[in-house]
Amino acid sequence: MIRIFLINTLSSLVFATVFILFVFLPQFTYANHCTPPLVHGSSGMCIPPGNSVNNPSSGSSTALQNPLQMNDLVSVIVAIANILLILAVPIIIIFIVYAGFLYVTAQGNTTKIQDAHRALLYALIGGAVVLGAGVVGFIIANTVNSITVP
Repeated sequence: MIRIFLINTLSSLVFATVFILFVFLPQFTYANHCTPPLVHGSSGMCIPPGNSVNNPSSGSSTALQNPLQMNDLVSVIVAIANILLILAVPIIIIFIVYAGFLYVTAQGNTTKIQDAHRALLYALIGGAVVLGAGVVGFIIANTVNSITVP
């Protein structure tokens, strides 16, 4: 019995790891992508065309560039909230599917049905909290932008 439990747990962990890699790995593959006006420098950084970080004779001064491409705190907070939403939505879906699996395997057992109902309720509440946080962040960002932008 313990051996079956360990095999099921191990297979679940392997499946979850592979699933997470397939869902989230494409998000990180575009991390070193330069937008069209920028080109890759010899150090791997994105630099404007015609400038050279390693060539001081090019006449350009070496300046510190903003790697975030954001100029204010509000846009940084909105970007962080968007990333958290991207990460949270698949997790919410996984918990909803898990609650459905609990419903299917309950087989009429009232305690298992109550556990499945509770799992679905908590998954939906968590989803509402995450999406509500995104909406609140959007509202705050628009309010701050409307106050600061003339």
